[in-house]
Amino acid sequence: MVFSQALISVPDKQNEVSGLMIMGLFGGTIFPLLMGFMSDAMGQAGAVAIMAIGVVYLITYIKQVKQ
Repeated sequence: MVFSQALISVPDKQNEVSGLMIMGLFGGTIFPLLMGFMSDAMGQAGAVAIMAIGVVYLITYIKQVKQ
């Protein structure tokens, strides 16, 4: 319902809203799962490593977008 309401509220930017909603869904389901697996395998450092990989990815992506 939230997804459809978001698309209805901004009809001229449906592609952007859809992309943001899916990214939020993906980030909220995949990253905690990977962090849990790595935490079980390596302890707390494994979960921190997954977060660090995400941060490094975002930093490199931001640099590419600004150009």
